[in-house]
Parts: sequence; C-alpha cells; structure tokens
Amino acid sequence: MRELRGGGHHAASKECEAHPIKIKERIEEEKKKIERATRKNEVSYAKIAAGGVEEEKTDTLSQNNADTRGTTEDDGVPDLQEGQNRAAGGRGSAPNQEQIHGQRGADGDRSGNDSSGSNVRSETDESDFSLQQAKQRHHRRGPGRNDGRGKPTGSRGPERERSLVEFGKHQPKRSNGTEVAPEEGRHQHTRTRRPHNVSQPGKPQVRCAGHINIRGPEDHTTCPSQANHRSDVLDIYLIKNVRTSVPVTRQCMDSDHFPVVVKVFNPRQDENRREIQKTNWMRFAYRCSLLNYEPREIAKEEIEIAAEQLTNDVKEALERSKLAVERRRWNKWNLTQEEKEILKKKYEAKKKWNATKEERHKREFNRLKRRVDLLIEKKKEDRWTEKIEEIEENSNALWPILKTLGKRKQPNAPVEQDGRWLYADKEKAEAIASFLERQFTCEDTTDQKTKRMVDQSWNEVKRWGTVEPQLASEEEIQAIIKGMSSKKAPGEDNIPNRAMKTMGVKPVAELTRIVNACLQFSFFPNKWKRALIVTLPKGEKDPTNMKNRRPISLLNGFAKILERVIKERITRWVEEKKILPSEQFGFRTKLAAVQQAMNLVEDIKKKQKRRKFVGAALLDVEKAYDKIWRRGLIHKMRRMPIPSYLTKIVQEWLEDRAFRVRVNEEKSEERRAREGLPQGSPLSPILFNLYVKDMPQVVDKEIALFQFADDTAIVAQGQNAEMCLKKIERNLKKIGDHARRWKMRLNEDKTQLIQFSKKRPRRPGISWNGKTIKAKKQGTYLGILLDSNLDFRKHTKRRGLQAARKIGNFYPLIREGNNLSTRTRMRIYNIIGKPVSLYGEEIWAEGSEKAKQIAEVGLRKLVRRCVAIPWFVRNEDIRRELNLEDISTRAATRRQQAIERMKNHEDVGIRRVGAEFEQ
Repeated sequence: MRELRGGGHHAASKECEAHPIKIKERIEEEKKKIERATRKNEVSYAKIAAGGVEEEKTDTLSQNNADTRGTTEDDGVPDLQEGQNRAAGGRGSAPNQEQIHGQRGADGDRSGNDSSGSNVRSETDESDFSLQQAKQRHHRRGPGRNDGRGKPTGSRGPERERSLVEFGKHQPKRSNGTEVAPEEGRHQHTRTRRPHNVSQPGKPQVRCAGHINIRGPEDHTTCPSQANHRSDVLDIYLIKNVRTSVPVTRQCMDSDHFPVVVKVFNPRQDENRREIQKTNWMRFAYRCSLLNYEPREIAKEEIEIAAEQLTNDVKEALERSKLAVERRRWNKWNLTQEEKEILKKKYEAKKKWNATKEERHKREFNRLKRRVDLLIEKKKEDRWTEKIEEIEENSNALWPILKTLGKRKQPNAPVEQDGRWLYADKEKAEAIASFLERQFTCEDTTDQKTKRMVDQSWNEVKRWGTVEPQLASEEEIQAIIKGMSSKKAPGEDNIPNRAMKTMGVKPVAELTRIVNACLQFSFFPNKWKRALIVTLPKGEKDPTNMKNRRPISLLNGFAKILERVIKERITRWVEEKKILPSEQFGFRTKLAAVQQAMNLVEDIKKKQKRRKFVGAALLDVEKAYDKIWRRGLIHKMRRMPIPSYLTKIVQEWLEDRAFRVRVNEEKSEERRAREGLPQGSPLSPILFNLYVKDMPQVVDKEIALFQFADDTAIVAQGQNAEMCLKKIERNLKKIGDHARRWKMRLNEDKTQLIQFSKKRPRRPGISWNGKTIKAKKQGTYLGILLDSNLDFRKHTKRRGLQAARKIGNFYPLIREGNNLSTRTRMRIYNIIGKPVSLYGEEIWAEGSEKAKQIAEVGLRKLVRRCVAIPWFVRNEDIRRELNLEDISTRAATRRQQAIERMKNHEDVGIRRVGAEFEQ
C-alpha cells in the first residue's frame, strides 16, 4: 500500500516487466476459478473480477489485506465474503457498476499515477479475460442478485439446515479469528476494509450465532408486477430444535409478495379427522332406562364402588349412543364447480404472468381477478342476507351470531420455562402442571402457636363421628341438574351436563342414594376429587408467561352436584346465623359489586361534607383462591356455628386433591394440589368468604372497611393528610399481620392509595412492608374508576370507549347497506352497547351532571352506529322515533332499585346501610 501511494507507478512497472509470465499464469488461474464457481452457481462474476484482478496489482497489497480477508476455500471455491468486502465495501450484496468504477478509481489514486493501472491492464489485454468483460457480465445479470452468502437468489437453496456459524464462514473475521454476525460485517473501515470493534448491539448476535438455524424456500417469494424488476427471495425464518417441513412458496395469490408455508411437526395424530362423533340423545335416554339399581342404603365402604359404577354405566351408555358422522368438507364460500374453474383459471393466469412477464398474460390475470373479486363480494352479501333473514324470522338466532362475532380467538402461544421455549402440547401441559403444583402451596409465615392450634383442630375434626345430616331428595337433585348449563365443558369423566339432564329417573335415584350416603358418613369419593385444569390468558397480558394464565378446574359432573348440595346447606346456615360480616358483599344473595361501590362512594362523600381529608387504600390479595391454607379453613369452620357433618365433609373434600392440565388434546401427568380452593367449583366462593371473615374490621372509628370477596378497600378521614395517611398505614399493618398469620399474601405492588382532595399532601405516600406506596389521584375498585373529585367523567368516558370497541366487533352485521331491521339493530344496542356504557350508573346518578352528559353523548354515537343513522338527522328526532329513555331517569331508577335490595336484605347490617342512603 505504501509503495502504491508513493512512486507506485515505477514499482509496478518494474514488477510487470520482471514477471510478465507470472502475471499471465495468475490470470489463467483466476479464469479457471471463475468457471468453476459459475458451474456451482456459488459466486458472481463481478465479485471475482473486482476482487481477483485487484489482488494482482501488487503482492504488498495482498499481504496487508491478509488479516481482513481470512481467505478460505470450500471445494475449490474462493472466500465469497472476501470478494464482497473488496468489491462492495464489506456489504452483503454484490456491487453495482458504479461501485466497481469507484473502487478502481480509488485504487488508481492510491498508486499516485493512473499510468501504473494502464500498464497492468495492457498486460491483461493479451488474455481472453478482462475487467471490462466481467463488468459487462455483471451488468447483464443485474445488480443485487445475491443472497448475502455469495449465492444467487434464483438458484435452489440448500437441502439441509445450516447454522449461523456455517453461514458466517464467509463473513468477515476479526483479528482474533472469531466470527462476525452478518449485520456486523457491514460496519468496516472504508479504506482498509478491516472490521471495526464489535458494537454493543452486535455482541448478542455473535453470542447466539451458533444456536439457531436458518431456513428458506427454494423458490422466489416476490414477483414484482413491473416487467423490468426481477424475482427474489426475501423471506427466511430462524429455528432451533424444531422439526419442520420443507418451506414451500405459495404463488397462487393476488399480491406480488408470496407467503412461505412451513409445517411445524407435532406428535402424530392417529384419529380420523374426517369423522366426528355425534350423540343420539334419544338412544342415550333409552339405554339409561335399561339400567337397574337396587334400592338400598349404601354403606361407607360401598360409596367409592357405587360412584365408580354409576360413572361407568353412564359413560358406556354415552359411548354406545354416539354415531360417526363424516365431517363436511370445507368450502368457505360454497362455490359451484363453474366458480371453482374461474378461480383455477385466475391462478393459472397469475403463474403465466410470473413466468413470462408478457402484457397479454397480465391483462388476462387482471380480468379474471376482477371477476373473482365480484364473485366473492356477492357471496359475502348473500351469506349476510341469509343470516339477517334468519334473525328476522327467529329472534333466538341473534345470540349465536353475536357470540361468534364478539368472541376473540385465544392464541396457541408457546410457553417459556427456564429460558426454553416449549411448543408441543404435551410439553406445555407438563410445564404448566409443574408451575401450578408449586403455586398450589402456601408460604410458612404463621407462628408456631397458630400452627399448633390449627393442627389440633384438623385432627379433632377427623376424629368426629357421624351425625344425622339433612338428606337430599330426588326433587332437589333434579332441580340442581336442571339448573346446570348444557354448554359447560365436562371434567375428566367426559360426561357433559346434557347427558345428566337426559339420563332419566333410574340414574338420578342412584345418584341421590350416593349423595345421601356421602352426607351421612361425611365422605367424598376420591374419583370425584380429580380436576382437569385448563388455563386461560389474563386479558391482554403476555400468554407465554405462565404467571399470566388463570387456572380453571373442570370437575366431574356428579361431583359438582354433590358440591352444590353441600354449598346450599352451608349458605343456609351462614345466612341464618349471621356468620359473615355486613362489610362482605361478595357472592351473597341480592347483592352485587356495584352496590358495594355505591357504599364506598357514599361514605367518601359523607366524610368530605365534614370538611375532612379523605384517603382510600385498595388492597390486592395475590392468588386469593390458590393460596388458601386448608387446615386454617377447617380450624375457622370448627369455631363457627356450622353443623359438624358439613365441616367434616369439607375436610374430606379438601384432602388428597389431584389435578391434570390439558392443552388442546394433550394431558399432563397427575399432580397433587396441596393447598388452595379449585377455581370453578361451586363450593369455593362461600368457603373463601368464611376464610377471610375474621379480617380486622376497624382500628379507628374514622376508618371504614369494604369487602367484595378478595377485593378490599379501606377509607379513612383526618384533619389533614398526615393524620389520614397515618390511620391507613396503621390499619394496613394490622391487616398485613393478620394475612401473614393465616398464610395469605397481600400484593404491595398492586395496592392503590388514592387521595380525595384537591390539595397536594405534604406526605407523598405510606410505607408498608418495607415498600412505599405513593398516593394517586385515581384508582379502580370493582370496575369503577374513582378520581379525586368523584365526578366520574373519566369513568363514563372510558366505559363509552369500551362500548364503542365492543360494538365495532359487530360491524359486518350492522353496517350501512345491510337489510337489518331497526328492531334488530336496537336489540344489539340494548344487549351489547348500552350495558357496557352505563355500568356504574347507580353511582353517578346523583350529583354528577358532567358524567351524565358524557354518557349521553356516548350513547348517541352508539345508537347512530347501530341503527346506521345519517349525520344530518337531529338527536331530538332520533330520541322520539326510537323511543329512547332518558339517561337521568334510568340511572335514578336503577339506583333506587339497588337501595331497595339492600333495605330488604336478611342481614341487619346491610339493611342499615340501605337505610342510610335515604337520610
């Protein structure tokens, strides 16, 4: 390099004169390499010409660039990336003609005089190969026809997977020999072609280079509509330890960018996918009528056998009543044979246009495409017309359509476990089961005195003898079965609720005898303790994180009937003996969440009228159902005025519970659930209320507690912010100590602290369990957005947006142009949009005029959208023609109804709360 810059002309001239034969031999050798590379379709002429001839200018230049090139040969092919770096400045594509001219000119400038370049080219003119010829070949092939590995994109790809390390073999190397990631190889010095130091973003690329594989299709994935543009491969995918099929490009698409179809192999499914099993319910009822059970009293030792026998008999009758029906072949638009031929001709025209780029083929394709588009549009209109006519004739047909349009399909997302991604259903089921097995435990945060006391109660309940219970009748069992939904998923026994509704008198009589034996001996069959758990994503959270999945227990049908019998008896005793506190509104008759929110808001307003500083803390119990201490629950039930046989049967129900996790059709191995209550069981809500009933109620007279199941709110008042926050902090400490004693965990991160004052407090928040909870101006309790002014403007605005999004899901049904009657459109408005928008109207019915205005504006927009009313129609005309009720009148009526339900409640404390609203 130094010789070429200063006096390089003389040095090069002398070298050419001294070694003319050597240069010719090297040129002939380069010609052979080019021919060999062309046959293998591995390298472009432009790279070899720009890299090979320039290499022969001087031996000194070759020596200085040796560190950067890292020249290697693979089956006689020179280093591909070396040619790229020298010809294109280290970029991953072949250089264009201007880049070659620029590089040659730059090298000529370095030599100090252009005559040296002329001398060298004069020697090369004696051979058939020349730089000009190589550039002409490169120009005919077109620039950019390279896939980054020195391979033209039009050629067939590799037959095997290659890791990033293999692909990086032709990438530039550092001085220490380590590989540089493809993106990092672009960042090189413009003069020496040496790579810079690895940037911070490039280090992860280098680390993961050997851990993933690159796959791509063999055919091009884009075919531009312009005739002078060429096809190319733009789409690849990265995988690791996943078995896939050979990627195939699907070219029968209207777009010029084709999709790449690849199949991810799952374990083989041997079931016949073309057949489905349908149950003949009349045949099932007939087979159940043939069952014979002896009327008898079942002993304790016979309960397990009788329960298993009944389950097997019903399952056998169900299996023998199923018929194999061939699944109808999928034909989305119900196309006729003639219409299918038109579609086929369109695909053929598209392929011809891609292959030939002739204008006549393009015109034919466009003509057929327009014809197919009109055909599909007509099919859509006909389908919606049929559905609309069905809705108009039968009002019940509206519900399936609303559920179909409003339902969001849950993604079948992979699961991350210890840094590994799991895709197979079996692996995901086992991973989730292991996670839930750890979750169904309690941290040992209680003291030894409480633990000894609880263990003593548990052992004492197990020693209790049998007492005379309140037995069930066949009519009660029939009523429970009738009230069960037919659309609920079955448990591990695969007996749906519809089967129990159809099975007839004989199985119901046998089930009644088994239930009464369980009540008499305080026994729960082991087979009925097994749960099948499915997990559902929580809202918009990441479904790949197992913490963001909610476990739902699918229980056996007969087990749920027995659990409902137990629940009704416990609930009756709880209401008669006034066991639950008046502050608890959750899962109680005639009470709803909005009523508890009404009480909270009313209490805050009363405190504000006294010119007090008011604050509220909204608590969050972490994994409320999954972390219940079972022995602690039995200890608390033992001290309540509940019959002993109910406490003992609940103990039997809690003991030795097991579960399996189902993901699609795969199930995990059976695992034990050591603690917690199963979500999905009829017994769990009432038992949870009994467990949290002894939570500390009031430490100070100026503090009020509000509970709805596990949602707890504390409201305090004080002369100033400092006093108010101190009271909340003191009460939170007492509640936290109680929670630790009974192995409950309160989530400090999700606990909200709200101040209901326009003044900014000097104290920014409170300290709880070593964490600081900052005061905010708004928070959410039971779906109601509480702001510091309690004007509910933000709440009504948010609910209006939610209603608009929900109505937007039904746009194909209510869009303008559909022949849907106004009556049906108003039904959709009243069923879907109105309840969502007006949630909490009982709270802002009085004194929140701005909230009423915002809610009214939102409802006007919903009505216009649902009924497809033009913009120029006046709101007064819409209200008169559609007979819309006034929002203020409706909200006041709903509020009064909620107050009347509280005034007429069985609980004296709740009746007192209802009476305070009228004072």
